[in-house]
Amino acid sequence: NLTLSPRKSTFFKTETNYLGFNISHKIIKPISTNIAKITKFQTPKSASQLKSFLGVCGFYRHLIYNYADITDILFKLSTTKSKFKWTSSHQEAFEKLQNIFFSEPFVHLPNWDKPFLLNTDASKQAISGVLLQEFDGQLHPISYYSRALSPSERNYPAIKRELYAIYKSVVAFKDYLYNRMFKILTDSKPLLHYRKVTSPADIVTRWLLELSEYSFDVEFIAGKRNVLADYFSRREDPNHRITALNINNQNDLILPFVDSNVQIENVNTIQNEDPNNEISNDTFYREQQKDDFLKEIIDLLESPSLINANKTRNFSIDPETKLLIYVSNKKDLCHLIVIPKCLQGKILKIAHTSHFGLKKTYEIISNRYFWKNMYRDTKNFILSCDTCIRNKIYNIPKAPLQNVPIPKAPGEFISLDIVGPIKDCGYALTILDHFSKFLSLYPLRNLTTETVSQHLIEYISVHGRPAMVLTDLGTQFNSEVFHCVNKTLGICLNHTSSKNPKANGASEALNKSIKSSLVTLHEAGVSFRNSLLIHQNMYNGAIHPSTDFSPSFLHFGRCVPLYFDTYNPEVEPRQLQNASFIQNFISDLRIAYEKAYGNLKQQQTFQNERQIQKAKLRIFNINDIVYLKSNDTFKPKFLGPYVIIDKLSDVNFKIRLLDNVSNEGFVVHCDRLRGSVQRLTHLELNYSSNAPHSVSNPHHSYNLRSR
Repeated sequence: NLTLSPRKSTFFKTETNYLGFNISHKIIKPISTNIAKITKFQTPKSASQLKSFLGVCGFYRHLIYNYADITDILFKLSTTKSKFKWTSSHQEAFEKLQNIFFSEPFVHLPNWDKPFLLNTDASKQAISGVLLQEFDGQLHPISYYSRALSPSERNYPAIKRELYAIYKSVVAFKDYLYNRMFKILTDSKPLLHYRKVTSPADIVTRWLLELSEYSFDVEFIAGKRNVLADYFSRREDPNHRITALNINNQNDLILPFVDSNVQIENVNTIQNEDPNNEISNDTFYREQQKDDFLKEIIDLLESPSLINANKTRNFSIDPETKLLIYVSNKKDLCHLIVIPKCLQGKILKIAHTSHFGLKKTYEIISNRYFWKNMYRDTKNFILSCDTCIRNKIYNIPKAPLQNVPIPKAPGEFISLDIVGPIKDCGYALTILDHFSKFLSLYPLRNLTTETVSQHLIEYISVHGRPAMVLTDLGTQFNSEVFHCVNKTLGICLNHTSSKNPKANGASEALNKSIKSSLVTLHEAGVSFRNSLLIHQNMYNGAIHPSTDFSPSFLHFGRCVPLYFDTYNPEVEPRQLQNASFIQNFISDLRIAYEKAYGNLKQQQTFQNERQIQKAKLRIFNINDIVYLKSNDTFKPKFLGPYVIIDKLSDVNFKIRLLDNVSNEGFVVHCDRLRGSVQRLTHLELNYSSNAPHSVSNPHHSYNLRSR
């Protein structure tokens, strides 16, 4: 029942204008009248004018590469409540966006019989993605996606932002990609193993779960500035230097499509656009002449009458290059260039580009160059390499156990901890007496410090006020309210160091058995609260291996019946009027305390002797530079650098970020610290201000001389 009006219909046309777009049989682009409005738009004088401009441009955002990143600074100005202030940065972004429209941005219509490629990128301000297909031997954009990051998202580490860009781009292009095989191109190598991530954060788990609905391969393409430019340009010409993509020109996104199976020769050859980026013979010669020690040897060799055999032994001058050479009989290449002091750091930087270990790096250098104390300098350079320290695996030696004071009676020393979440149950507060090992369990309706403090007061109302309380650094225990409660009650509150559960080992050891017991009882149909009571009763009524007494006996002076003890045997009436009975009871209880204390001491000694064989106490001092072990999968293995600002004990230190002087710092255990060495002064890259080329410039690269 389709009816057409001849007056309103046109036939055999290759393109048409529809809803602000010019649509042809190949591409989609903005209509010319709208392009003219955008390119002729006057510089905004107010936030409302800027919003109007962004509104028109935003209608075509799926035609523009990295739109969110380009317009980020303009959107901030349009939404701010402060005075409208137009700066040169805003003008630059404004003109950049106008230039993009001046070049008529477009995308190709998709061919559903051809595979899609998805390239994503992430910056600190925004994420973006471009969907591509191959037409006539070239890659063309099908659609663009970009989105500004929220303030919290901008705090994500780089690898997490890259994964977020993939997730949001795939979801944005769902209509194109769902139920189809496609390929994702990324310059982030860790993302190749995203499926192997163990125990990811909850939000990352949700991303991975949604991505699992799609069929795709992730391919790593080296290239820091532009993945696509690198991916295709190096297949077209393996000796061609990779250049950055200019996104101002839409045609730059049309790239030659080459089969990924093409064999590439000289893949390990590093080519430079500028030959001066090498440390040339001229540079070696010039710096040798400037070095006082080497200049003295050169002068002696050039004047035969002044030759000193001791100073010039094994040295010679190459007749062709005029370089000072060291003649070695221990190396495959016997003629080694003598490196002046100002170039030693640069040589080490180049040789350590792949971040090999000490042995490989030293072999690379010693087979080509010579200088005094080369091995010492190589070792120092590698041990002080920030990249190696952050990312390489390092097994931190465990420090010896620090003995917790053993109380001599119940009620002197207790520890608090929160166990959970327990499957289908929630959380529970555990309070453990360190002498009697008496355990108290409280179900938590929430994890606020007020709830935890209330249960502590309930415990004290029954068992009395302890002299000391030990907790971890959970927000419930480290709050001002919890500190105030303990101070008011006259309790000495102590905290373990950050992420160091073994410091409260007695409580932590109970958590596994508590979880297992509660899950088992819950599956049997017992309520969470009753499960806690049953476990508490059974635990306190059993003989504890550390004391050889039951916790209830040491805590109350009697054995408490278990919940299933229904038989009540006849007990001879106690002769309370007999004074000797009370004396004997007190004497027996004192003997039990002394025996329990001795057993606890013996158990502590046994644990120390068993652990001391593997333990190693590392010495750290105030002002030492250290790195902190990271437990985050999407961060480097070590974070920092940090500086030690206080030494609280042999194993506990207060640290802060090296470049954040105003920070108060925090306490950590030495088992989470990795030491660093101070780089020797002459190995710093800026050691010589007269050096003609600096490797600290990211646009420069250097080549080792071939053997």
